[in-house]
Amino acid sequence: MKFQLSTFVGLLLSLTALAAPTAEDATALADVVDARSEAQDTSPEALGLEARKVTTCIIINSDSKRVNCRKGPGFSYPDIGESVYIEVGNAYPFGCYKKGDCYQGNCTWQKLATINCYVNGYYTDPRCTAAALGKC
Repeated sequence: MKFQLSTFVGLLLSLTALAAPTAEDATALADVVDARSEAQDTSPEALGLEARKVTTCIIINSDSKRVNCRKGPGFSYPDIGESVYIEVGNAYPFGCYKKGDCYQGNCTWQKLATINCYVNGYYTDPRCTAAALGKC
């Protein structure tokens, strides 16, 4: 079966006409864009989020006077240095936890709420549980 070139071109033109958007399509698209560009409330409350609770925990389980507070949830992260001391027996505010390197069977690292550093959960009292803090 042979097709002539003019028949083939006619079929192609018909198909391209079907795919072309109409003026009505363009108007509908403009309405959607206008609706999306209106100011939307993106505050945490409008999104259904709550402020993270801070839990105060005491540093325990260390024979030394201080424990390291590291820049991330693991022993390969550097400690924050001697400018901030995390002293055994003192209470500190913790805001959340991350999973990381395990120590003495504890693989959670609590993040201080006031400083961007982490203490292994082995060194925090029982108030600093994963359930109490929530993930970072």
